[in-house]
Amino acid sequence: MILYKKLFIILSSLFCLSLKELSAQDRINFDFAKIDGSGFFSSYELNSKKSILLFFNIECKSCLEKLDKINNYAKNHSDINIVLINCGDASGVKNIISKFGFDKDIIILQAPIDSKSYLKYLGNISSSIPYFILLSKDLKICLKKDMFFSDKEINNCN
Repeated sequence: MILYKKLFIILSSLFCLSLKELSAQDRINFDFAKIDGSGFFSSYELNSKKSILLFFNIECKSCLEKLDKINNYAKNHSDINIVLINCGDASGVKNIISKFGFDKDIIILQAPIDSKSYLKYLGNISSSIPYFILLSKDLKICLKKDMFFSDKEINNCN
């Protein structure tokens, strides 16, 4: 039994070392469950528009403030995909959706159970949220940060 545990630890370590942190100009690829349970959504469905991804958790006060800001932004920017990715328990998300009255074009997804590892893979070393990623039309990462992007940053993303 001890041998299996050691082997598992070694293989897990090798897998983690093989994950290269995504940096600027890397293409992002994901398949997350839709929050309404209607299936999965792939990054390849983002329709050749710039995209803003927001990783959030409904128990995070700062995240809720960002959700309000991004919802208002989406109402005036139909030329940009807005993708909200919940990193916490999905049970209360539907209440938040109805509270904010999200624009119908906002895509709301559920992150995998191990969202902290995924956030680290995306370059968020502390795996803190809220976390924003700005993608170009061809799914390349333009910018990653813990606050919303300025208009200049969004316009400079090609």
